[in-house]
Amino acid sequence: MERNGENLQINFHGNKLTLALDEIKYFEGRAMRVFVTMMDEHQISFDGNLDELWELLDGTHFVRCHPNYLVSCKAIVAVYPAHILLDNRLIAISPCNLTRNMPCRKHSGACF
Repeated sequence: MERNGENLQINFHGNKLTLALDEIKYFEGRAMRVFVTMMDEHQISFDGNLDELWELLDGTHFVRCHPNYLVSCKAIVAVYPAHILLDNRLIAISPCNLTRNMPCRKHSGACF
């Protein structure tokens, strides 16, 4: 997996697949796999972990609201004390991630 400007390149079934970061709704980490949900709800998965992906993204465009999720700032509809609302999904905000990773590091303040 590598970042190329505003794109993410992943290995997908032995081929390099390029994903535009602004088309990604969220990443979910489960059992040494990363599941990518696109803005159109299409989902793919690849081998990897969210810690490496978080470092690769360097805090741009995404927030880490929970140890298992990286959420696109663009996809956030509302933020509540314990959850982030996307258009069709609630994602829990982990207390340990609330102050450390919620504001996008490369933006001037929070994404929402």
